[in-house]
Amino acid sequence: VVSTPMPEVLKLKRFVNIAQGSDEFIASLYKAINHMEKNIPELNIFLKQESWEAKAEEFSMILEKNSLLKRCTS
Repeated sequence: VVSTPMPEVLKLKRFVNIAQGSDEFIASLYKAINHMEKNIPELNIFLKQESWEAKAEEFSMILEKNSLLKRCTS
């Protein structure tokens, strides 16, 4: 993946080639093509943690924790 430097993309810089300007963007495209498999295992782990299923589980745990806190303080 190649992107311009946006705040949300900068958080993912270990998986994204970040480029400023057209020359750097083209060079980053070639770099990305030549190193596509470099971060695959790490990327798969990251993507699994960012799945909708993982987010739903995280949200469910937050709701459950808040529900328990409300019961303890009532």
